[in-house]
Amino acid sequence: MALTIAKTASGVMGDKRYFIGTVAFDNSYPTGGEAITAAELEFQSAVDAVLINAQSSLVPTKVVSYDPSTGKLVINVEDGTSGIMAEAGNASDQSGVVDVQFIAFGE
Repeated sequence: MALTIAKTASGVMGDKRYFIGTVAFDNSYPTGGEAITAAELEFQSAVDAVLINAQSSLVPTKVVSYDPSTGKLVINVEDGTSGIMAEAGNASDQSGVVDVQFIAFGE
């Protein structure tokens, strides 16, 4: 469905724009991740990098990462027995993954 993005700060650093905020997922996670766009981050044209604070998730068995090749935030979930991580299932409820802190850089 969609991400909920809350801005903490934004501005310019050198020749790049930055956006600091938190992201929350909803109850219908799509296979491949949730897109995060330049417009959502107040950038003019491109998202160059998104760095996630791994300690900020309230759900320790889930890890959020940014895939620059697709421009999406991906949730990987621990299987609960062996500790192996795999992407969250299609249409799965990830609404417990909230307040994930990040900083993004773009143009």
